[in-house]
Amino acid sequence: MKFSQKLKQIRKELNLSQEQFAEKIGVSRQAITKWETEGGIADIDNIIRISKEFDISIDELLKEEKNINNKKDFLYSSETK
Repeated sequence: MKFSQKLKQIRKELNLSQEQFAEKIGVSRQAITKWETEGGIADIDNIIRISKEFDISIDELLKEEKNINNKKDFLYSSETK
């Protein structure tokens, strides 16, 4: 899931409007709209604020999930003993 989708999901789970969400982290509603529509991404200071305010790690906010690294996607595993 992309940053824009995660941001929107967090906001909706908390039942916050874009304006309320923006007030909590100290940005404009237009900034939230821009981030949610992939018109841009938050700078690192805002990402840190989002992380702290909503108790979500920066990794969770920024990392796109990829299924190829899941063990269940491989037929065999190698183990050294």
